[in-house]
Amino acid sequence: MRERCRCAVWCATALAVVYGCGFGGDASVPPNIVMIVLDTARPEYTSAYGHPRPTTPFLETFAEQGTRFERAYSSSCWTLPAHVALFTGAPSSAHGVDQLTTVLRDDVPVLAEQLAETGYQTAAFTGNQWITEKTGLARGFQHFKNCATGAYGAWIRALAADRQARAIRPAEHYVVGWVLDWIENTLRSDEPFFLFVNLVDPHTPYLPDGPSARPFFDSPKDRWQTIQRIFPGSRQDILIEHVAGRHKIGEAEQRELSRLYEGALRLTDSLTRAIIRAVDRAVEPADTLIFILSDHGENLGDHDLYAHSFNLYDSNLRIVLMARGPGFSAGSMDPRPVHITDVYATILAAAGLVVPAASEAVDLRGEIPRDRVLTASLSYPKISIESLRNRVPDERFDPFRVELAAAIADGFKLLRRSDVSGQIVTEVLYDLSGDPDELHPLRADEVDTQLLERLRASLPRPRRVVLNDATSTEQLSMDAEQLEALRALGYVGDDD
Repeated sequence: MRERCRCAVWCATALAVVYGCGFGGDASVPPNIVMIVLDTARPEYTSAYGHPRPTTPFLETFAEQGTRFERAYSSSCWTLPAHVALFTGAPSSAHGVDQLTTVLRDDVPVLAEQLAETGYQTAAFTGNQWITEKTGLARGFQHFKNCATGAYGAWIRALAADRQARAIRPAEHYVVGWVLDWIENTLRSDEPFFLFVNLVDPHTPYLPDGPSARPFFDSPKDRWQTIQRIFPGSRQDILIEHVAGRHKIGEAEQRELSRLYEGALRLTDSLTRAIIRAVDRAVEPADTLIFILSDHGENLGDHDLYAHSFNLYDSNLRIVLMARGPGFSAGSMDPRPVHITDVYATILAAAGLVVPAASEAVDLRGEIPRDRVLTASLSYPKISIESLRNRVPDERFDPFRVELAAAIADGFKLLRRSDVSGQIVTEVLYDLSGDPDELHPLRADEVDTQLLERLRASLPRPRRVVLNDATSTEQLSMDAEQLEALRALGYVGDDD
């Protein structure tokens, strides 16, 4: 089926070796590559990772076909830097994209470019406005569809207004419909391809369709009434009022938020199933390497926090990560701590390319250094603060006017807070095996000083933060429809 592909790839490989373009020298046919990001999916809430309610039945099946990584970490707690890490193999401290600088430099190589240069078809379909041409993440994709602009706001308002709890057909979905059309009508099955999809359905506001809500709600009426209490008209007032201190989310409301989140995960699971089944019909599954992952997690009352702003706790940093295809064992659970950047390294290696020497990312199919330290960061949260500035008293942001850094190794985690002058405010160390919810920092006499120094040494020095007058979204020069998509996600506040 893929003889023409074999010839094209052999020629590309030979030329790359001659001109030193970075091929690893393996002349075998490179796999097709599919990467599906379940934006904001927290692993502990997926049944594939042991959640007791049936949130992700397809992911359970997928895990039986491939490898599930038990302790995978993101590089940050929000979409943009996490995706830049995914596309570059570099943490935020290296690629420089954060809440103060929201555009990736043109001189930083990205995965789609590297694959396209070796003969891959490349296509991306994104439901999140941070993954666009404006932020530099469309580079290398021959077919790039920003599905959020002009569609996302209307989509969630329609879901929130749906009394009948109708079923969403994947072909009708504002992202998945485009993906299925590309697979059916544009994909050339005789050449390798890289397909990237971002599904933002687990993001706030959590709005499951009827069938996805059914396992978690007593009736369509129960679903409807819960949405009206928590996200009426798709608005996120309840979360904003909690941050503002005017309304504390109680236990009953927290349970309702959790049920809606479970339903949103179930919807995302069914959409993911539709994409994978379409890929498997179009090409040989044995020739296709598939990654399903999340970009970050989600707080659901953890540390009295909701959504994913302002912190680097494991509720925000741990991610779903599964892989199926060449090099991954069926039904395997990998307990090793791994990083979102490792997906980049694994894809490059699978395609016959050499991982840049400066990258600390590793091929997930091979050995992982035992002394490795995983890191994550959150820059001064300017976007998060700006998005709420007209709704939240300024003093409520005081605890969050810091930069955060985290280092993880040997079952321990160091969390560092530094102020805008570059001075360290606090350092706390958690034993994740004995305290997985990060509620009890270790006392000084409980700390292994050598381990602490190793974790400290892995983090960049705190920096002095310079805040300019322009907001990060203004720097992107987004039009009204793009800003509306970010507003619907909660990243941009109302002007009144």
